[in-house]
Amino acid sequence: MKKIIVALVLLIMLAPPLGGNVYNIKNFEENKSRAAIDAYDFLIIAPDNWLDSLQPFVDFKETHGVKTKLVGLSECLKMNGRDDAEKVKYYIKYAYDTWGIKYVLLVGGRKPGFKERWYMPVRYVHNSFGGGFWGEPCFLSDLYFADLYDGNGKFSSWDTNENGIFGEWRNGSVDKNIDLKPDVYVGRWPARSEEEVKIVVEKTIDYEEHAHGSTWARRIVCSWRYISRISNL
Repeated sequence: MKKIIVALVLLIMLAPPLGGNVYNIKNFEENKSRAAIDAYDFLIIAPDNWLDSLQPFVDFKETHGVKTKLVGLSECLKMNGRDDAEKVKYYIKYAYDTWGIKYVLLVGGRKPGFKERWYMPVRYVHNSFGGGFWGEPCFLSDLYFADLYDGNGKFSSWDTNENGIFGEWRNGSVDKNIDLKPDVYVGRWPARSEEEVKIVVEKTIDYEEHAHGSTWARRIVCSWRYISRISNL
């Protein structure tokens, strides 16, 4: 009787949770193969002429056990995609599927000038408040680059009906195929020059080496503003 009870307990412990959702893993074999190809942890994408300035950061990460891959933007733009942002997303998907990367850093902000141009592609997404109090029919979201797969394990373009409106959620129209669940961690350094890249690299390395245990790292400054019209939304 005791053996039967022990066996039942083990089965319960090993069984998957009932009703649980497993996102972005097509099947067990795909997940198992990923464990065998974890070649890199961290992917950095930057304009080609900034790569040399990022190498010290790559070396720093490597010495701390973070397997890092540095890639020029031109390499990403060789991927198929309707625009540069989608090509970058497809490259991140490729790195996720091929190398098992977990973290992504996009390097590059907006270029100087009145015409909107970017050193690193961005994605504008659309919400339902266009023309309202906020006056913002669309906004930037790097979650687009992190949400690689939808709930069915397919590439998430954030534009299922292919009408050119990404992250559509306005005028009663909602792209229900977007699950908004990131598959990788994505951050961005919105640098506007190679000199800014060098400064951020230096400051980041200094922070990671010396912040832990210091008194100033325990301090935080918060600011807020009450918006009286928020109840009208």
